[in-house]
Amino acid sequence: MEISTSDSGAAALDPTVLVLLTIFGGALIAAIAGLVGAWIQGKREHARWVRERRYSAYLDVLPVANGLVDSIRSTEEHEAWLKEAQERQASIQAELDAIEPSDVAAIERLRAKNEQFGQEVEENRRGLAGELARNHELTENIIEKFVAFDLLGPAKVLRASDEILKAKEQGAAVMRKRVRQLEASMRSALSIRM
Repeated sequence: MEISTSDSGAAALDPTVLVLLTIFGGALIAAIAGLVGAWIQGKREHARWVRERRYSAYLDVLPVANGLVDSIRSTEEHEAWLKEAQERQASIQAELDAIEPSDVAAIERLRAKNEQFGQEVEENRRGLAGELARNHELTENIIEKFVAFDLLGPAKVLRASDEILKAKEQGAAVMRKRVRQLEASMRSALSIRM
């Protein structure tokens, strides 16, 4: 390899070396650009994968959360009916106690009314027991589904899911509000604009 100097003092490169530097320099730049492109594509693929998994996890949770709200609402209705039933039963008993023992027809009418009412109470108790069992099953199911939020995030969705479990004891109205907040945080995490 010869390096010659010209009158200006700058070194001139051999044309072969210049061609080799151009070829290998271009190849190096192309390789670096390819690696950067692959890295960017990998990041995009990972972001797409996370978004798809979040979407799937969110879709799995929403029907269970809404079912739990419905179960809590139904449980509240059964409990309110049973509380009212106790008052009605006391009223029937007071009427029965006030009737003269000789008024057999009135006594029989109230006993029939009390018996029919007792059947309604028993039916409602069975309904309440069924709702409580459904409530327990849905709670277990939603807790299992919330595990995906621990892995996939984001933290905002995880916090909203925790609020749902806390709201369970506060009633169906609060629970419904928390489910809506969870839906909003899910939409935000998936960049869905409404």
